[in-house]
Amino acid sequence: MYKYVLMLLVGALFVPLSAKQKKTTPPHVTVVFVIDQFAYHYLSKIKPFFKHGIKMLFDKGIVYDDAHHPLGVPETAPGHHSISTGTLPKYHGVVYNSWTSMTDYSKTRYEIDTTPQADILRDAGEKQPGASPHHTKVDGLSDQFMYLAHGSDRYAAYSFSLKMHPVISCANRLGKAFWLDSKTGLFTSSKVYFDALPEWAVVFNNKHKHATTKPFHWKTVYPHNSPAYAFPYARDYEHAGAPLGMITEDGKPLTIPGVSPYELFVRSPQSMDLLLGLAKTAVDNLYDAGKDRLLLFISLSNLDLCGHTYGPDSMECIDILYHLDKQIADFMGNINEIFGAKNALYVLTGDHGICPIPEITAKKGYHPARRILAKQMITEMNALVEKKYGLAGFVKTYEPTFFVIDQEALRAAGRAQGRSIMHDLKHFLLGQRGIKKVWTRQEIAQLPFQPDDLEQFYKNQLYKDRNGDLTIMTEPYSLVTHYENGTSHSSPYDYDTHVPLVIYQKGSLEHKRITEKVWVPQLSHTIARILGVMRPSASPYKPLPGIV
Repeated sequence: MYKYVLMLLVGALFVPLSAKQKKTTPPHVTVVFVIDQFAYHYLSKIKPFFKHGIKMLFDKGIVYDDAHHPLGVPETAPGHHSISTGTLPKYHGVVYNSWTSMTDYSKTRYEIDTTPQADILRDAGEKQPGASPHHTKVDGLSDQFMYLAHGSDRYAAYSFSLKMHPVISCANRLGKAFWLDSKTGLFTSSKVYFDALPEWAVVFNNKHKHATTKPFHWKTVYPHNSPAYAFPYARDYEHAGAPLGMITEDGKPLTIPGVSPYELFVRSPQSMDLLLGLAKTAVDNLYDAGKDRLLLFISLSNLDLCGHTYGPDSMECIDILYHLDKQIADFMGNINEIFGAKNALYVLTGDHGICPIPEITAKKGYHPARRILAKQMITEMNALVEKKYGLAGFVKTYEPTFFVIDQEALRAAGRAQGRSIMHDLKHFLLGQRGIKKVWTRQEIAQLPFQPDDLEQFYKNQLYKDRNGDLTIMTEPYSLVTHYENGTSHSSPYDYDTHVPLVIYQKGSLEHKRITEKVWVPQLSHTIARILGVMRPSASPYKPLPGIV
């Protein structure tokens, strides 16, 4: 009897894994595509028109239908940090793309570093501040991959983007970062990452030195009259941030008064051809140099650069995603040719979503949607304080989604009068249509919220000396902004926090749909486990479900 049971147990150890229990094999190359501003709500209307890379990933990968950034102000730098460090701004310190000093009210951009060790790698010309991850307070996946786990010459972690802050957010300290220099129109980095640009990058730049300034025509993926663009308000530019759309039907080179050729280029599909071309060149050279264990972060920025101007309902943003569908497929084809499809892990996600242009939302019939101009509110708030308390210029500035108060004036007012002023300002803000809640810095830090509460998302972004004095929460589809046109992403609502998330490795991680709610910071721990390295040290999240 015992012998029979033992045989059954031993035999069970050698039962082949079923299709649902396939063992994950560590990939030779991991590519994390982060489409900047890739809101999940795009998929409801344009997913049927994907034919290439994005379609393949959604058809074959592990798809997470309910993935969110747990942020009250989901921006590019915090969002990319969610992906790379697996933790929250209250730990990694990057609360926004930039924040205002509570002492001199100067603005700090996340990536800017004025020390000589962070100088930009640029030929002779105007001196510019350097760039580094010095404001990031924790390690990231690139760090774990490069040193803390291996230290082998075969490993390389690279990050690519048009913009500095997302690429540095993912390269961390031990990876390598490349971005497009707006001053020269060429790809560059800083001394934090290289003593000098690699020769292959110099050759690439020389070959494409005029790409960002020469005239071009935006050719759409589908004919203009295709159902792929037949959505309400797709050509409505009344409330866009530019006087004209970028897609023309006459085939002439694109020009928009007051917009530079460089600004047009980085918003266009052509910019991603250039970026992915650099990434492909890097992979070819790294592989030739014997580096066959790669971690690549590719931040695809043109959707965000176009989305702020034209909004997610626009033909421009929709067509960018159709182009990215094909561009991602082409890049994956190159990777598979070098490493083999089964040796490549692909991740597709977004760093945040986007609020539809409020005026367009109102046209669709949701009349509570509104644009609230920050400058006008600051003027009225200061008038209120000056009239009642005799203090001029009490409110200094607005940054999504908080107001900064003159700290010296607040201290001079004394505790009792200071509380009275803050109470009056809160009462004023709560009286504005479109504003739902208002907290002082002390209140939001102390109030107890549940992890899923939208209010908790604001607490997740509290870090010493990097937040304002009065935080506001708008009603859905209302936007407090400095701009009279265009849109942004600055709320805890689904349209700003909900992003696509897909993981795919042929033969190992495929053909699943996960409907339970997950958090994007779980991704870093998940990738670390697949790669067999330690997760970033400050990540409190468990791996994503569905990964064997």
